[in-house]
Amino acid sequence: MSLLVPSYLAQESGTCCFVYAVANCLIHNGLPVPDLEKAFDIACCRRGGTIYHQAVVDYMQAPLRPVDDHKLVLVDGGILHILHPIWNGHSLFCFTSKKTYVTIVNSWLGPNVVEVGMEEIERFVPKNHNIGKYWVQSGSQS
Repeated sequence: MSLLVPSYLAQESGTCCFVYAVANCLIHNGLPVPDLEKAFDIACCRRGGTIYHQAVVDYMQAPLRPVDDHKLVLVDGGILHILHPIWNGHSLFCFTSKKTYVTIVNSWLGPNVVEVGMEEIERFVPKNHNIGKYWVQSGSQS
């Protein structure tokens, strides 16, 4: 077992958090990350949130599939769309680190990688599911 932590990407500015979430999923799974500038163009995210989610996943060849239930993402890992306390919507990559904790990457405040309780992250998941965009890692059994 390796004790090395992957070097995840941090979004320092801009509105392309979904692209960063997909890239961090690839890094987590030991897969190559393609050109991010091209992914930003495909996502049409430079002046607002991502429009073409599936096109980004396809271009980046990420092991992700869309799901309606955010709880699948909390259990199996993937991309979670949350309501950012300051900036409205935000996408981040997460994976379960313990039974009741999830590690989030490209967090909305604080460090780039942080472990939080599942109940805590649930407070930021949109109640209106038509604005939630959830992507579970395809290798999961859910």
